[in-house]
Amino acid sequence: MSPSYDIEKQSCYSHLADEIKKLKERDQIILAMYYYEEMTLNEIAQVFGLTKARISQIIGKLLQKLRGVLQKGKNDTFTRI
Repeated sequence: MSPSYDIEKQSCYSHLADEIKKLKERDQIILAMYYYEEMTLNEIAQVFGLTKARISQIIGKLLQKLRGVLQKGKNDTFTRI
């Protein structure tokens, strides 16, 4: 992989981390439990007193939001060139 790809990848990770920090604390915790702690939807649901389906909806909406932010950032990068 080229150095420019590595720089773009690192920039993307940094941007993603910044956007995650802007989320509500609960949403940050849910993402951390799911992706870093590798907890199941049922386990997360029990912690928050919600249903498995609701946790799935929350994660889905968060991922959609983060994808949109990353896509917008990618488009902004290319329009500046």
